Amino acid sequence: MKPAALLLEAVLAGTLVLGVPAAGGRAEGAPDSSGRREPFDPARCGYVRSFRAGDDFVLAVSVSGRAGLAVAGRRDGKVRVWDARTWAFVREFEAHSGYCYQAVLSPEGRRLATAGLDGAVKLWNPETWTLERALREGGDPVVSIAFASGGRRLVAGGPGGGWAWILGEAASPLPLSGHAMGVAAVAAHGDRAVTAGPDGSVKLWDLAAGRELRSIPAEAGGGIAAAFRPDGRAYAVGGADGTVRLWAAEGSGPAQALEGNGGPVRALAFTAGGRFLAVAGTGGLRLWDATLGRPVRSIDLGGVAGCGLALGTGGREIVVTGADNRVSTWGEPSGEVLPEAPERQGGFLGVSYVDGGGAYIRSVLGGTEAERTGFQEDDVIVGVDALEVGKSDDFLNFMRKAKEGDEIDVRVKRAGAVRMIRAKLGRWEDK
Repeated sequence: MKPAALLLEAVLAGTLVLGVPAAGGRAEGAPDSSGRREPFDPARCGYVRSFRAGDDFVLAVSVSGRAGLAVAGRRDGKVRVWDARTWAFVREFEAHSGYCYQAVLSPEGRRLATAGLDGAVKLWNPETWTLERALREGGDPVVSIAFASGGRRLVAGGPGGGWAWILGEAASPLPLSGHAMGVAAVAAHGDRAVTAGPDGSVKLWDLAAGRELRSIPAEAGGGIAAAFRPDGRAYAVGGADGTVRLWAAEGSGPAQALEGNGGPVRALAFTAGGRFLAVAGTGGLRLWDATLGRPVRSIDLGGVAGCGLALGTGGREIVVTGADNRVSTWGEPSGEVLPEAPERQGGFLGVSYVDGGGAYIRSVLGGTEAERTGFQEDDVIVGVDALEVGKSDDFLNFMRKAKEGDEIDVRVKRAGAVRMIRAKLGRWEDK
């Protein structure tokens, strides 16, 4: 099985990189939420603030209005905590040994769940910030988690599959299986959960009954982000092809496709009233009217890809983390100016990679030095110049110190044999 930390890593790791629309434009079978109270107004949405979240990439963010807390998981395995109303720093602690892919506060704010590259899934007490329980202690990475059943269950997914735990019970988790390449994204509402695989397969589950409700066959694009609408009547899955697909939670109709998000989709979040859908990814931040199936705003994040999304307290702001070390919020304009993104450091080769006995190459970007010199998907980088590469971070740290124009000798393992490839690094802007 190929690692399903998939294209998520192409952006994050540093590396390199409801039905069919009816005649009136509304999705057939998709409930119209336009009459619900919607505190967020895309027409008035502007930059509010931006601040550092430490010294490493911020992979995910979660906000609890009830607890008055906001949390973010970082690539270095740490979790940073703020006051959700003032964004004053509260604390920081180490949750995982590398890559805290997810940090999610429960609906009532009484628990924090985290998941990471180390394969662990942990529950923390937000009052004492002590570890309450490790639901999973190791194994394949866990890349996505979500609370379900009002906080009584936790759903998780990764290359090894999907699981749903009943919190407070010692019983084994319910397996959420059937995805050929594992689970790259999960979302939940009430007792229902959706799981999406990097192969494009999507499944809807009844957690209380422990059964699959619907299975959508794999299709091009993959599924690497998922979200339920707040009323639970629809769910969305975003793919590596930049398309977001929406399905009605009841029935078996085809999906409504929201295309043109500028690149792979990394995170999705519906606004409080459910009418608008925020999409974060390599194309920055896009806002859609999910009821009408049309885009309403496109926001450049200073050239940085969006990685994580959450709604701020009161639902009037959207919180975005990017493929850098910053968090920004968007809502009622404040008159401030979004600072320019820091210049990319290091040389550019043109591959995305994850851990896998070295730096396992998940994809090779077209028109790059990596493609020209013969790198291939499924190659494993095991050395560069005099450095032995035992894990993906070894190669990442080397590339951070490299510069445009550097010539490097890269040792790759392919079909059991090691070969040398000489490459001349380019600029980040080339991508």
